[in-house]
Amino acid sequence: MIKVYVSFIISVLLFSCGSKTCDYEKFIQGDWEIIPFIDTMLHDGERTPPPLPRYVGDLGFYFGENGICENKVGYFDYTEIDDVGRRLFLGTETRYKIVQNTLQIFDLEENDWQVFEIQKITNDSLILLYEDKFPVKFIKRHYKIDPETSFDKIIVSTYGCYGTCPVSDIIISKTGDVVFYERKYTTATGAFKSRIKKEDFAKIEKNFKKAEYQNLENSYTNNASDLMAISVTFIKDDKIIKSIIDYGAASPTEFKRALYPLVYLEQKLKLDKVDFSTALIDLDSGRFKSSTAILKLSKSELFYLNSKLQNAKESEIAFTTKYILSSSNIKDKKIVETDGRFFKIELSNSKFITLDLGYDFFEHNNFSAISD
Repeated sequence: MIKVYVSFIISVLLFSCGSKTCDYEKFIQGDWEIIPFIDTMLHDGERTPPPLPRYVGDLGFYFGENGICENKVGYFDYTEIDDVGRRLFLGTETRYKIVQNTLQIFDLEENDWQVFEIQKITNDSLILLYEDKFPVKFIKRHYKIDPETSFDKIIVSTYGCYGTCPVSDIIISKTGDVVFYERKYTTATGAFKSRIKKEDFAKIEKNFKKAEYQNLENSYTNNASDLMAISVTFIKDDKIIKSIIDYGAASPTEFKRALYPLVYLEQKLKLDKVDFSTALIDLDSGRFKSSTAILKLSKSELFYLNSKLQNAKESEIAFTTKYILSSSNIKDKKIVETDGRFFKIELSNSKFITLDLGYDFFEHNNFSAISD
């Protein structure tokens, strides 16, 4: 009786799975990255098209349990809204399934399943057949996540472009608090607050750890003009630990995968209007000039400074000015004088207010002056 029962169980498992399907399910889980496409390859006398109709070099997938899939480039709806052609970000999370010898991924843009024949899959490599004839190869990524490289806040500021790229600033905190300042080509304009789940922040942090953000250069640039620039600042224990500027999507692939969902985060959250001083946030960059030197702040660093000034106390104390803020686009040509701790700011009615941070912002964050 026991032999009959065991034989029945084995036959059911073999019938319900099949050796190939079991291998597919076993090997598919994990992070996959495309091997860059070489456009000089020929197939039947024709140039091979890009493997997928998005950012080919940045394409990657994560396949998890229960059919959960993440397209690391994300999906967009390019429908024009408010006559500005703003891109709507549909997200990165989708679904997948394996049917016989095919991998099927639900395309959020097309609202339909993309079907790829699995030509080969092992523990470390995956070859899919694109458009039934072009092989596309992926390799599995194994990340070493450093537990010591954590951060408490991340600031992402976009500079816009020649077109409809969003112009905004966002601070995302480990507590789940989110602050937006939306200027152009965004869901709304003005200052807003929102919330994310703490596990969502943990995922954001993990994605940047995968990119080894702490080891990246401070600036990446593309030689083309009129592209979007993004500055990113990481905060730990109320101190700037790293800032990176990416112009024209020139930064490493893994960093861009972590970054771009945050650029469009305001589209996914409920926004509540808040009061927020515009003393420094209408600037694309800041140059604090003394008679002999300059301190340069990126847009995200300026927004972080402005967020600290929101909670600074008014003061009547006189101080010796070390730096004057210089920028080509200071709103209403406001004057800002500072010694690093006290900030004297001209208001729109030509009156002045002095704010006390309680510490020297530049010294605390290790800003170094350069000769003018």
